[in-house]
Amino acid sequence: MLQPIENANQIFVVIIDEAYRYSDDHSYPQASEKYRQALDQEFQSDFRTANIGPGADLPAFVTALNNVPTPVEVVLGLFFSGALIKNNLDAWGKIYSRLRCFFSRPVLFARNGAAVLAVQAIFDELGKLPKTIELLRYSKEDSLGYHKNNLAEIKLDKVISDNSPIIFLSHVVHLFEIEADGSIFRVAIDGKDVEIIRVNGKI
Repeated sequence: MLQPIENANQIFVVIIDEAYRYSDDHSYPQASEKYRQALDQEFQSDFRTANIGPGADLPAFVTALNNVPTPVEVVLGLFFSGALIKNNLDAWGKIYSRLRCFFSRPVLFARNGAAVLAVQAIFDELGKLPKTIELLRYSKEDSLGYHKNNLAEIKLDKVISDNSPIIFLSHVVHLFEIEADGSIFRVAIDGKDVEIIRVNGKI
């Protein structure tokens, strides 16, 4: 199966095919197609089949977020370049609101969507819109080896890693280190689950 790749101007929404878990081999194809059509109708999107299980298959459906108020490449392009961002900060919350609509389903996000969840978590932690944000580090951890509540101890590479093919997505925990108004935060994104700590800076 040809796997789609999330480009700089896209935000992928990936929903695990629940029919795969609850159908036998005979009934699965029909149940899966029915589930995909239900997703299309519920979210007014065009979901395509994908596999997000390296080694053992995990069927899923993927779509690219549409009708985003601010172009994704404007918001995320600067962010992943490591630049200090002062403009369009309100756009993050608007994009997050679009992603939040999918939380009723078993949803996963590639790098771009995970970044939106991470930045929104920082906004929520601060209780306000900061004046500046800057991505310091981004890396990925294998979800099988990741332990919650250990975020402060993880040694992140001093780089901003590239996106991963979505075939690995079911095993990925996204790790961000972001500075906002002088405070440094670490954020872990596992599906729609968010863990955040403040590692130093203003309290």
